[in-house]
Amino acid sequence: MASVWFVVGASAVPVGSGVWTGLARGEGQVRIVAVYQLPIFAFRTADDDGSHSATITAGQIQQYVDRANTIWGGAGVHFTFDPTKDLVDINNTLANNDCTGSPCSVIPDQRERDRLAMKHDGKIVVFFRTGVSGAAGASSRCGHSVTMPGTLSNLNLLAHEVGHYLWNTHTFSQQPSNVAEAADAIWHYIEDPNPDRDRSLGLQVFDGDLYVDGTTDTPPDPGTKLWINQFGASHICDPANSQLKIPVTFSDSTSRTYTAQPDRNDIMSYYFCDPTHASTGQQARARYAIQTGNRGALIGQQPGALVRNIWQTQWSGGYTSFLPFAQGTQSWYLIYKRDNGFMRIGYFDPESIGGGNVNVSSATWSTGYTSFMPFRMAGKPWYLIYKKDNGFMRTGYIKPDGSTNVNVYSSTWSTGYTSFMPFRMAGKPWYLIYKKDNGFMRTGYIGSDGKNVNVYSSTWSTGYTSFVPFVLNDKPWYLIYKADNGFVRLGYIGADGKNVNVWSGTWSLGYTTILPIYRGTQPYYVAYKGGDGTVKIQRIRPDGQGVIGVWSGIWETGYTSFLPIDFGGIPGAFTYKAGAGAGAVQQFCI
Repeated sequence: MASVWFVVGASAVPVGSGVWTGLARGEGQVRIVAVYQLPIFAFRTADDDGSHSATITAGQIQQYVDRANTIWGGAGVHFTFDPTKDLVDINNTLANNDCTGSPCSVIPDQRERDRLAMKHDGKIVVFFRTGVSGAAGASSRCGHSVTMPGTLSNLNLLAHEVGHYLWNTHTFSQQPSNVAEAADAIWHYIEDPNPDRDRSLGLQVFDGDLYVDGTTDTPPDPGTKLWINQFGASHICDPANSQLKIPVTFSDSTSRTYTAQPDRNDIMSYYFCDPTHASTGQQARARYAIQTGNRGALIGQQPGALVRNIWQTQWSGGYTSFLPFAQGTQSWYLIYKRDNGFMRIGYFDPESIGGGNVNVSSATWSTGYTSFMPFRMAGKPWYLIYKKDNGFMRTGYIKPDGSTNVNVYSSTWSTGYTSFMPFRMAGKPWYLIYKKDNGFMRTGYIGSDGKNVNVYSSTWSTGYTSFVPFVLNDKPWYLIYKADNGFVRLGYIGADGKNVNVWSGTWSLGYTTILPIYRGTQPYYVAYKGGDGTVKIQRIRPDGQGVIGVWSGIWETGYTSFLPIDFGGIPGAFTYKAGAGAGAVQQFCI
């Protein structure tokens, strides 16, 4: 576990092994807080051939770290950097860039950086890179790394990006370019009838961290564009330019003049006016991210989670099956209504979180399909679909542009299968299928011709309602659960297709959806009860001997389907209610 210190103020005094003291002054009082040492691990990147290499030195990185400690010390953290063991040069074009492929996308680059970062779990991993967009910094509360320019930039930049990493958002929201645009933003914010807002709150339209984080001790910030255009780039920090009048005339012809006075010294703004600082609320949020949230690995404990509802929509009701598949960096879906056979193909855009879905094609299939199982073969997204009532099954694939599906093989199986679980073994797509009423189970694989090959069968106890595939120690594992009595079991599939049970336990009753997600290569799952809205995130233990609690909450009741979404390596899901058609995108920062 990381060493615990005690800090008091900007300077700290050692009083023993790993323990420091100091005076933290804020809100008119002196407070003593425990401080965690948070190590920084730095990658200096270059392209695969060694070109476009970062040139920042260890001493310059230390300058960044020293400034971050001055700003975030009140949060009870102290960043450390040891260049003898925590500075590595790598030739990796993906890690060195922010724009790969055509059309340009940051997602492959960020996935690669997070993959490398997870090998150093327990440290804040910072990439100093020089490729496309390499002049800027970036981070987020959900990602596993921080990116920085490959040369020394503004000394406040690392502290700003680490602020994002520790759950703080920008102080600004909308960024008008001039007073007229600022007035227009306030006008629409107040005139919008839903909700009805008091005119005194007009400046809140610019208060980014109030709505995202609930931070109440930073003033509204219209952003640096307005200040630059009004005062000039070299004068935005001048004491005389601390505020700006914004007159607004409303639809009833009454007027009000608002005085914008952002904190230009706040580290989560873009002004970077020295001396920079973090507010008490921002410091508290950073500490919460470490002690309770998904940054727990920094202090040697099981990380928690941040769960975000980032988008809501209204679809038509009645969809009964959701089949996920990936095309490039996008999360696609095939959705189906059992009663009328309507089928639709589309995708979610991972580069525009909250930007919604794009429907691509639709068709009408025969009615009655009860199970949809996705798998990949020869680089294509395939499906296995099945009708429980008559045993009809079909395999096929979806064209790369999502324009249509191509049926390949069909057959008639026995009736009554209620659960289909896909997994991969020896490079082949396999299935585990199960009948809840009599306990019959079978494993097998799909051949290159789309035909199934049955391998093993057995009879289990009846009543399993959820089957969850995951990979642990390079083996295909399963989590199976009975909603009626709470019985749960973990096990894996051997090379002969036979199952090996490892652990069993009893959970509370009523989980209706269990969705596998990953933190790097570590398997987790989201479990939800449609009846009362209970939702939990748990981690599978590394040896498969049970689970570890991570997060719990209460959502709306009634969600019937979860469709996984990959936001550039950050797990998420589209949750849907078949009855009402209501949908929402959830993001799981673990």
